Amino acid sequence: HIQRSLIYLHERDMHEAWQEVNRARYLSENMIGTLYEQSGHLDEAQRHYQSALAIAQEIGYRAGEAMSLHNLGNVASRQRQLDRAIGYYEEAMAAHEQMGNRIGLEIARSGIVAPYMQAQRYREAVAEATRALTFFQAMGDSFWIALNASNLAEAQVELGDYAAAETYAQMVMAEEEPHSHPYALFTLGRIRQQQGRGEEAEFVLEQARRLAEMNEDRYLLAYCWEEIGKVQWAAGAHAVASESFGRALELFLALNILDKAAAVQALLQVGDE
Repeated sequence: HIQRSLIYLHERDMHEAWQEVNRARYLSENMIGTLYEQSGHLDEAQRHYQSALAIAQEIGYRAGEAMSLHNLGNVASRQRQLDRAIGYYEEAMAAHEQMGNRIGLEIARSGIVAPYMQAQRYREAVAEATRALTFFQAMGDSFWIALNASNLAEAQVELGDYAAAETYAQMVMAEEEPHSHPYALFTLGRIRQQQGRGEEAEFVLEQARRLAEMNEDRYLLAYCWEEIGKVQWAAGAHAVASESFGRALELFLALNILDKAAAVQALLQVGDE
């Protein structure tokens, strides 16, 4: 885009020169937001995604608007601002549909699953994730297959169908998408916990925790520490569990996920009594 801007500048087509350089600005702001999001710095990610959206709107870059709306949905979902997240995803889906971008539509559909699950709308989550998974299986896109299978695994745990949850989690592990593997392991750990297999649950959750640390994924890491603490508490290791809850609390506070921080704080207070 910079090179194109230079060409237009030499041709004295200032309008197109500005369009191209603003697309470069858009891509830069969007990528900075992605880097912050993936490392768990959600407030910074939100700020850069909002900046990217403003640039896209300024230059009439509809595809960029849709992408930014999707990214803002991701951040709002992680911050547990669920109505806001669902609204962003719905706007992104509508934008992609208007442009006739089926792939973008299904990617946004994949995104809306997370706030549905957080809002305990599990059957809606399963319906949307199944539609997206079917589409990406037909395309053979391993990244989105893994992501949607991971979401389906988590939703099925919440619905109590552990056999289906395990099938989807193993589907994730079969894909060569290492970013999704710790999420599948986290779900497998929860399945083992629900099955009363505490030692296996802690072992698998520790695998998920180590991978989350390697990936610098503070978001998943917070949930891993919380779940590990629950397993340790159930096993009677209350002092160790309190340490795990303390690490989860620190991360949830840093991520500004305040309702989860409050829930973990309550677990710590039980341990102090």
